[in-house]
Amino acid sequence: MITPGLESEAALAPLRAWWQGANVPVLILPDGLLPEAATRLRAEIAPRLSRYEVADRGRWWWDRHSAHAELFERLGALGSLLIGSSLRLVAARWLRFGHGDYALLKGDDGRTSEPGVELTVDFSEAATGEADVVYLGAGPGDLWAVPQQPGGIVLCDRQRAPYRYERYLTHRVGEAEVHRLRLTLLSDR
Repeated sequence: MITPGLESEAALAPLRAWWQGANVPVLILPDGLLPEAATRLRAEIAPRLSRYEVADRGRWWWDRHSAHAELFERLGALGSLLIGSSLRLVAARWLRFGHGDYALLKGDDGRTSEPGVELTVDFSEAATGEADVVYLGAGPGDLWAVPQQPGGIVLCDRQRAPYRYERYLTHRVGEAEVHRLRLTLLSDR
């Protein structure tokens, strides 16, 4: 499911060094998920999604109950290797956004005061040029916009970037949909 070689120490060592020394709480791994795995995940999760609509929080399709043990385990291990600390899964959310969908700051359920990370996998079919995930820090100018990229895996330190929203999908996306898996992983320390 994960791109071969990505989970190797040789691939992860420079990323871990960067993560530990960077002043940026977001790490993007392009093409981290294989396209055929993304196709299987979209088909598998589609019938399980239900609609969420609260005006001041957002609009999207989601599922908080479906587990995918192998994928969750491998992503958790990848996150642990990247940050150099053991992580445990505390929440998983499958998300689908289409035209008119968005997630505002009040719809962000990933905030935590405990050490850990949020790991988001984009398993969309195609890039939309919209639906950026935007992380905000506590200080002025602390803003990190992550473009929607199929197959991409994003790691974010939510203590350093405690706020998140997802940009609105306009009419320009047509029938395209953005599919994401978001894991909350907390440190065992």
